[in-house]
Amino acid sequence: MKKGIPLLSAFSLLLLNWIGVVPAESANIVYSFQTAGATGINGPTQTQLTNTYTGTTLQGSVTSNNGIQEWVVPSNGEYEITAIGAGGGTGINGPSRVTFNGGNGVSITGTFNLTAGTTLRIIVGQKGVDAINTSNYYGAGGGGGGSFVYLDATDTYPLIAAGGGGGASANVGMNALSTSSATNGNGDSSGTTSSRTPGNGGNLASSSSSGYSGGSGAGWLSDGIKFALTCSGQGTAAFAPRNGGKGGFSNTLLANGNASSAGVLQGNGGFGGGGAGNGACTIAGAGGGGGYSGGGGGGNSSGFYQGGGGGGSYNGGTNKIVNGTTNTGNGSVIITRIEGLPVSFNSFTLAGNSRLATFRNPIEITANVDMQSRVTFFVNRKRIPGCINLATTGSSPNFTATCRWSPSSRGVASLSAIATPTGNGSEGSPAVPLSVSVQSRASRR
Repeated sequence: MKKGIPLLSAFSLLLLNWIGVVPAESANIVYSFQTAGATGINGPTQTQLTNTYTGTTLQGSVTSNNGIQEWVVPSNGEYEITAIGAGGGTGINGPSRVTFNGGNGVSITGTFNLTAGTTLRIIVGQKGVDAINTSNYYGAGGGGGGSFVYLDATDTYPLIAAGGGGGASANVGMNALSTSSATNGNGDSSGTTSSRTPGNGGNLASSSSSGYSGGSGAGWLSDGIKFALTCSGQGTAAFAPRNGGKGGFSNTLLANGNASSAGVLQGNGGFGGGGAGNGACTIAGAGGGGGYSGGGGGGNSSGFYQGGGGGGSYNGGTNKIVNGTTNTGNGSVIITRIEGLPVSFNSFTLAGNSRLATFRNPIEITANVDMQSRVTFFVNRKRIPGCINLATTGSSPNFTATCRWSPSSRGVASLSAIATPTGNGSEGSPAVPLSVSVQSRASRR
């Protein structure tokens, strides 16, 4: 279950205003990373990111490193990250002119403790390119790119990775999976789990039809495999994040990035490791989706060219959620700074639970709260010297801070305090004011 936005009660707000402290508005901050208008095998440029994020919480804070978005964590705390893989490109059964949909990308969410100043690297998966067919031949779509958030591309695991859907051909592409395994192409061994180990790029279609296979999707650890046959040029494999994360290229001899044969344009893979549709002559196995594990290339089964396999996923966070496998377009990454639960006072007392103090005689005020905090003490709305931002000690649910107060005036004094949790991003919470009578010291004879 997602954490809600902590709200200070009306009573708490009155107390804070009485003390003279105006709290900042408490709300989760959302950072939404998008493809920024980029399509195909390459990620967004700096200009595209700047234009897209102007006026948002990401304005001026995201750098494009060859399409990989780099962002520095602004503050310590808990962050909820949702990664959504891209959908696969559409395919066409040439003789019947029927169009088939690519597989869907998956959406997963995890919670992570992040440190201010840490650079996150973010690949937002791009939709596999659709096949275009102006003839009676088959057309194969590219695999959708996976969406990744990670610290360093050479790490054993990313923080989170969501698989992209397989491209379609004369059959639909396979959906991405929320698990670490990927799928083979549609109709290849009944779409069972790819035989390459989780975390790696996918396989081409099985040996009986590998010549017809589309390119497989890239995984976290290794690239995909380019399709086997060539006609008027050689395509390229889809690349893992450590190798740039580009999608597979259907044919390097054509400037538009699509193999053209008899009026057929086969689809490139999407940025994020989507495999390319097979651009060799009129062969049309679709590309596999990118992800933590790459989807297999689509082959030729039961007389039809098949869709590519869906990519696998990885979630290194807590509070793991699978949101569904419904995304048909570009992927996205949503990072939400979670504001923590507010601190509560267990007690706020003068020594001995007294309501009496003596002029210029030191006496202790103790605040007991339910989480690690820093406490500032007030008398008559003014901070007490030496009692500002005191760290609590203890263990859950009892943490204490003690202020040694020497009353400087006689009469009624109003004591209070504000406790601010350490490291969870919550606003401060006030204690209920304590009314104390300050008496004169006993006269000496």
